[in-house]
Amino acid sequence: MKIYFCTPTGRRGASSRYRVFQFLPYLNIQLEKETFQFLDDTTYSLFKSNNLFSVFYRLIFLLFKPLSLIFKVKKGDILFVHRDIYPFGLFWLERLLKLKGAKIIFDLDDAIFLDDTSEISNKKNKLLYNLKYGKRYDRIIKISDMIICGNEFLESYCKQINSNTIIIPTVIDLNSVKNIGRESSLNDKIVFGWIGNPGNSSYFKKILPIFDKVAEKYKKQIVFRCIGGNLNYIPHSSYFVVEELVWSEETEYENLSQIDIGIMPLEDSDWSKGKCGLKILQYMSVGKPTIADAVGVNTSIIDHGNNGFLTHSLDDWEKYIELVVKEYETNMLAEMGMLAEQKLQNEYSLQVHVSRLKEVIDKVALS
Repeated sequence: MKIYFCTPTGRRGASSRYRVFQFLPYLNIQLEKETFQFLDDTTYSLFKSNNLFSVFYRLIFLLFKPLSLIFKVKKGDILFVHRDIYPFGLFWLERLLKLKGAKIIFDLDDAIFLDDTSEISNKKNKLLYNLKYGKRYDRIIKISDMIICGNEFLESYCKQINSNTIIIPTVIDLNSVKNIGRESSLNDKIVFGWIGNPGNSSYFKKILPIFDKVAEKYKKQIVFRCIGGNLNYIPHSSYFVVEELVWSEETEYENLSQIDIGIMPLEDSDWSKGKCGLKILQYMSVGKPTIADAVGVNTSIIDHGNNGFLTHSLDDWEKYIELVVKEYETNMLAEMGMLAEQKLQNEYSLQVHVSRLKEVIDKVALS
């Protein structure tokens, strides 16, 4: 028997990397493991570029690439499907492989089943929505032998369709950060950090004017370090500096270790409630507290006032940014960062949850 780990992207895609690839070296299972990515890292990079000719050429190949699974997958094999095999369509391939006798474990870490996601709305483009998001996911949820969700909001939806649903949160491999420094900069600059992709940059745009305002008020230099996002912001105060760093897997934690505190602004929406708090976990893994909107799983990860701050309004954001500035030269951030890292190690580390994933796979294999 084999288990096929099917992901939308290779390791360059954060979702695939944290939900699947980081687990593979630690999964001590009897099944032979094989991976399948719709977009490998080379193709993923092309899609992020503007090389339209190469993208078109690759797209033709990609349409046929998943068909190889029809000939590979045998009765009794397991498909571990993170989000989907094809990034569009009605899961016909998964259903066909199910008819051949394959077993399916479906994993999701976003509310991709919603009528209105952060990327596309059912009302704005019904055809594209039906091909990529929404109720099409009900089909694979229904036929799966087990569904793994990243948080309670996702679990509550999936359980309405299939009771074989559990939660395994998004986690951090402690070995990936064990050699990263934890020292606070404690210099004349207070560094706030954010990590993500350009598509999520809109979330922090509402916070930038607050940094500007607080920096000018206290005449203290504030740096906003954006890793992987798209800033397009010109500070008004001479005390506020913005930095844009290119993301890479090799440097992400080293860059995060050089901030003083992370931020995770979100909108209060069902789409946001489906998120699994990866940014917060990344900050925590290198001993940094977080200021985050009190939405979804953020309220479970952050213990307000202990390992971070939860906000309910822009006034709250200003309040806690000011508090960081005023308490910067005390031990507040260091103590909060220590508590943040301890919670990550105890509740949100790969080392804690890999055994649970193994149990799920073993259970499905024996079913």
